[in-house]
Amino acid sequence: MVAGRRVKTVDVHSHCVVPGIMEMIGQKTPANAALVMGTDRLQQMDAQGIDVEVLSINPFWYAAERELAGRLIKTQNEQLSAFCAAHADRFVGLATVSLQHPDLAAEQLEDGMKRLGLRGDRSGPASTARSSRRPGSIRFGRKPRRWAPRCSSTRRVCPSCGGSRGTGS
Repeated sequence: MVAGRRVKTVDVHSHCVVPGIMEMIGQKTPANAALVMGTDRLQQMDAQGIDVEVLSINPFWYAAERELAGRLIKTQNEQLSAFCAAHADRFVGLATVSLQHPDLAAEQLEDGMKRLGLRGDRSGPASTARSSRRPGSIRFGRKPRRWAPRCSSTRRVCPSCGGSRGTGS
């Protein structure tokens, strides 16, 4: 409550797991119901007083070869998009990209935003796709900026765009 009025509570850092995706690389979907993408999550959000979650997926695919990474990310982003669309008043999705293949990552981000309606990307730091111009930053390749997301990184240098935030960890 703020000034006697209920405010919308948005969790901008929510992780999820798409059931069946981790099995594509020989891992198992965690049994943690709080992470698994599904309608049980809505009950948990209600119990915690969360109105909207921005969903992202912790990267586990950075060692995957190009073809597998492409299939995995495509399936994962499509399922995340469908889930968010089915509950558009409660979820916003961030695309995942295969940073170990920068040109593919750029295509995946563009597809996620243009075709699937995802709002940006969630890029993890554990990638070998480093830019020589900015140590520690990720180079996606050259794509038109008109479709690129605004920087939402909490780090000082955004791994997606190289933009500076001024604060962060």
